[in-house]
Amino acid sequence: MIIALVSLIAPFSYPFQPIQFSLISMYTIGIPSFLLALESNNEPLRGSFYANVLSKSLPAALCVAFNVLALGFASGHMGLVHEQVSTLSVLITAFTQFLMLLRICLPFTRMRLILFIALICGFGINAFLFRTLISFTAITWPMGIALAVMVALTCVLFPTLSVSY
Repeated sequence: MIIALVSLIAPFSYPFQPIQFSLISMYTIGIPSFLLALESNNEPLRGSFYANVLSKSLPAALCVAFNVLALGFASGHMGLVHEQVSTLSVLITAFTQFLMLLRICLPFTRMRLILFIALICGFGINAFLFRTLISFTAITWPMGIALAVMVALTCVLFPTLSVSY
């Protein structure tokens, strides 16, 4: 929502297409939530449901918003076209969502570890196989550098924000 609102007034366009969210959501929300819900859990809910959900999701949402907006503003200076920005936005969003899923899966059980690895592999394989359908471009050097910087920022920001919330 933040990205959509800012892109209305910013000098760059909204970087995502609906089909890209389908790919990200399937591997970071849909499949894991279904399979993790099948685990037995006898612990009572502690605290407020909404507070628990926000404490888990808000750090990832803030990281995605920061990275995608920073990329949007920097893309002109880096010589990146819309398709490249879109590809990078999907990759950093997926990376951040997998970090959130990692946090939820810890401590790993055998099933959670297999699930986590399978989801990452599934995302990567589908992103490669259907790259034209989801409008992925080949990664260039400037894109690789931008992605590395965003991954590093996410690795610093996400744990910091996760402690705060």
